[in-house]
Amino acid sequence: MPPRKQQSSPQDHTARLAHLAAEIKFRREKAGLSRERFGKLASVGATTIASYETGHRPLNAQFVLRADEILDAEGALTREWERLAADEHPADTEFSWFIELEKQSTAIRAFENAFVPGLLQTEAYARGGHVP
Repeated sequence: MPPRKQQSSPQDHTARLAHLAAEIKFRREKAGLSRERFGKLASVGATTIASYETGHRPLNAQFVLRADEILDAEGALTREWERLAADEHPADTEFSWFIELEKQSTAIRAFENAFVPGLLQTEAYARGGHVP
């Protein structure tokens, strides 16, 4: 009987994604490209590049393929992306990256467009008065 392929845990998968993002950053810096220049070549903004590199935004196949081309990685980045996709944990969803970030978070920031939260309220607003 052939050996069973051992699936990686969601944490391993997240670590491998982080490694791929770090590899892209390393190759970008080695190529002497700023985030702005690399972003223009990849058709994304510099802030998006920063988000990919820091793990605040998940990588996607289109970006990894484009990065591989721009950085002359000879398919190394694309092959790693394909391995990650093939080894994706079955419990992962398209939001698993968010769940991992949430586990590591130290602060929560909220945007409220329907009301003024807590400390910013005037007494009249808090008591139900109308705000001019």
